[in-house]
Amino acid sequence: MVHRGKRQRDRHDWNTYENYRVIYEQCVVNHPFRDQTKPLPEFELLHTPTGLFVTYSGDIYCCDNNIILSVDKYYFTRDDGDGRLRLRCFSYSYNGWISGKHNIIRYDNNDDFDDYHKHVFDTKTGKQLQRITISRNEFPVLSEVIDELQQISSNLI
Repeated sequence: MVHRGKRQRDRHDWNTYENYRVIYEQCVVNHPFRDQTKPLPEFELLHTPTGLFVTYSGDIYCCDNNIILSVDKYYFTRDDGDGRLRLRCFSYSYNGWISGKHNIIRYDNNDDFDDYHKHVFDTKTGKQLQRITISRNEFPVLSEVIDELQQISSNLI
């Protein structure tokens, strides 16, 4: 007898823009490792001939060790007829680095939108040590990358 488990929810699936902003406020804006004195990147709505897209691009400054997280995210949009804008990210790039030095982690799918992966770097030299393929569902959300940078920062001492 084959037991079928519940289908795992796609944590990067469609979400309303309003709900996305609430989660963003709770998890990113108020993150304890984020430097609260520096501004955050803004979400931008782009009207193109092929439709409406949302982008989120810029740097998030962290509290310790001059760590910066550069973020580039691009979202498809849709309206399900209820007048509420929905988003689903299709392109991700999270690049954590030490200002004036080198990368320490990078997550992206820039080469192929179905190729989610993590680059691991030597924190002392910036030399890439590994490129690890991960699934879309294993791909971290933005606040988890900030959490990981906080952990890395505590080990830089």
